[in-house]
Amino acid sequence: MLQHFPEENNTNYVHRKRDYFIAAFTFLSVAICLVTDADASMEKQNALGVCAWVFLIGLLLGECKFVRMQVVIAIIFATIGEHFASPYMGGYTYRFENVPVYVPPGHGMVYFCLLYTSDAADEMSEV
Repeated sequence: MLQHFPEENNTNYVHRKRDYFIAAFTFLSVAICLVTDADASMEKQNALGVCAWVFLIGLLLGECKFVRMQVVIAIIFATIGEHFASPYMGGYTYRFENVPVYVPPGHGMVYFCLLYTSDAADEMSEV
């Protein structure tokens, strides 16, 4: 039934508390940020952006340079995509007609979460 989850007797998969922390922290950070920004001023939106950058940098401390560089590249591509799709193409519009400061680090946190929980980060740290 749950064919995508590792089997119980699979000794290759190790559950690590850090994986769960990163996933829970990313989910809670994104959820709290979006709820808080729903009726926030531009100043509060910028403060959320500063917090998001601090959280992302905190998550990346101690990671190997390959992981950090992948997150940086993901942020660059996501930011270009956000600016192209929102203000330029008008695909969607943010409340203040800008790309909020918390969006790029939010993309970085989500990418880092997916990278880290997929065990790809472990494989890169062995390089």
